[in-house]
Amino acid sequence: MKSNRWHSFLVYPAMVLTIVMAGGCAPQYRRSSVMVAPGVLNEPAPRQAQAMWQQGEQQLAGGRTNEAIITFEHLAQAYPANAIACRALSRLGKIYLDRGQPSKALRYYNYLVNTYPQWDDADNAQVDWLRALWQDGDKRAVLRQAPTVHQRMFKPEAKLALCLFIANCYREKTDTETALDWLAAGYPSARTVNERNNLNRATKEIVEQADHKTLTHLLSQGPSDYLRVFLEFRLAQLEMAHGQASEARSRLTRLQSEAKNHPLAGDINAALQGVPVAKPGPPPPQPMTVREPVRPSAVGPPPSTPAARVPVATNIPLNANRIGCLVPLNGEYAAYGRQVINGLTLAAEEYNQRHPDQPITIVSKDTMDDPELTRQSFDDLVRNQGVLGVVGPLSSQCLQAISSTADQLGVPVFSLTQPDDTTADSAHVFHVFLDNHQMLRSLVQYCRTKLHFKNFASLYPDDRYGGRLSKAFQEEVQSAGGNLLASVSYNPNSTDFREPIQKLLKMAAQNAPSVESISKGLPIDALFLPDQARTISLLAPQLPHNNVVGVQLLGTNLWANPELVRMGGIYIEQAIFPTAYLPGGSDPKVQRFEERFKQMYQGTPSYLEAQSYDALRMLLLAMEHARTPVDRLGVMDALRQTRDFDGVTGSISIQASGQPQRRYTIFQVQNGQIVPIAK
Repeated sequence: MKSNRWHSFLVYPAMVLTIVMAGGCAPQYRRSSVMVAPGVLNEPAPRQAQAMWQQGEQQLAGGRTNEAIITFEHLAQAYPANAIACRALSRLGKIYLDRGQPSKALRYYNYLVNTYPQWDDADNAQVDWLRALWQDGDKRAVLRQAPTVHQRMFKPEAKLALCLFIANCYREKTDTETALDWLAAGYPSARTVNERNNLNRATKEIVEQADHKTLTHLLSQGPSDYLRVFLEFRLAQLEMAHGQASEARSRLTRLQSEAKNHPLAGDINAALQGVPVAKPGPPPPQPMTVREPVRPSAVGPPPSTPAARVPVATNIPLNANRIGCLVPLNGEYAAYGRQVINGLTLAAEEYNQRHPDQPITIVSKDTMDDPELTRQSFDDLVRNQGVLGVVGPLSSQCLQAISSTADQLGVPVFSLTQPDDTTADSAHVFHVFLDNHQMLRSLVQYCRTKLHFKNFASLYPDDRYGGRLSKAFQEEVQSAGGNLLASVSYNPNSTDFREPIQKLLKMAAQNAPSVESISKGLPIDALFLPDQARTISLLAPQLPHNNVVGVQLLGTNLWANPELVRMGGIYIEQAIFPTAYLPGGSDPKVQRFEERFKQMYQGTPSYLEAQSYDALRMLLLAMEHARTPVDRLGVMDALRQTRDFDGVTGSISIQASGQPQRRYTIFQVQNGQIVPIAK
């Protein structure tokens, strides 16, 4: 779908409905020049519109569907500048879906999702649109669009509905692995016990369809411990069915001790009671070693001793016009891999337009987020493809697998992992992804030197990201001579923050440096909130209700999102945050990049797409500045001399240590706009 919900959120065209009723034709729609701001569209509907809606609902309940269709069509025509028109279009689409007429339903859904992306319930409308497409037979389009739709969603319930629906689509296609990937993507959006139970039920049903070969393959892919229990339990069931009682009992006994709190714990216990005790034989198999999936920039493996430096090989082939890319293109993190490919492709296209006589080629390899596969792919890219350099991988474990080889072969690697996520010690690895410490250092220094703040506090989600950012913030505050009076976590799925806020206030009061600071009001000058815009929009309004007033709110690069202003309103006014890249910002080079990206992909770039775009541009610039003929050693020398590279993700210089130093801009919310205030 070409429209992008997040690209332009200020105004959108309303619609004028011309209803053609003759011959039972569906209504025809045309856009008008009337523009509707999201705040206006989502205001409460006029009383007359609400009455018309009730009339349509009553007609539906009474079985007068044709009358209801006319009522809802008139409603959408009469109030195109109000969200009730969106509800009417959605209801019309559902009516035709229930009638088994998906092609007619699509006429309404297509118009709804393309014309009203600013509607508060647009996420759920997208799910209904995909359902209609599937029922209409355009199944390939559904599977192609689903990852993009999921990436752009904000509503957890819509994300969950989409994951369940697409998982079932792949189940119909007997693609068990991808179906399970979609269910795994749904768990972070499940906020209630019932929602988690629905996911567990769907996972169990899909796994029960798998045969022994499929289960063995899935287990070899390194599933999460949670999914592994489903897979191994099904394997035990098959072993029982084929008379392998000893193997089944061994497996179930191990699962019983490992999965006491798993949803299948009761099934495992019941199954054990039904398995006959085998005669003495070989000991039960040891618990299989599985790899916990690692999200891009996730915490890496335990520290290990860095590999000793090995002299760079001199007999490695080189094709200077080839650039390697190591990213996951299948599995749970495939969407991130495709974003990297998008950014690289755009940068390569621009370079080739300027150098038509020396075009470059991107050679991509699928890592599947597997360290061993990454190592093999890296070796192939260098020894067989002769790539000049490599962009990727995305996870610290995969980077760890290739770092020593990069030194041995003398290949520059632009890693898209957090610098503090990996223990990889390599002179050829450049961490070009956001550096949390650098980012928060710029924020804290601004607070200390410009705002003269002394006392800070942190309220963060109890997850990997929140823990990492709060720790980095504490270190930077202490390094800058400030005081962190309180640091309190909250449940990432919470919507009521009263308890952690009160706990934070109590802790800050206890740790306040003097009685005088308390007598003046709150003892803290600034409150750090490292969470996404949607959560902040729920948390910020609860701060004044819990007596947190007159405190400067601080955020992270996750706040570089227009949705922060739309959803947070006055409660995030004057808040400040650092970022290297602000989508839709006023920076001319960012605007040019986003325009070119939109022309190529009909969408708005993510940070990962912008960062991979910059990574390739930096590598190509070093290639242009390197000695002739181009070789990897010359490119490495040119990279180490990089100063003030003017990227869309900030100005970057390579430090004496060989690692990038990025400038982060401080932004502030002023009068409902995100504006830069310091660099």
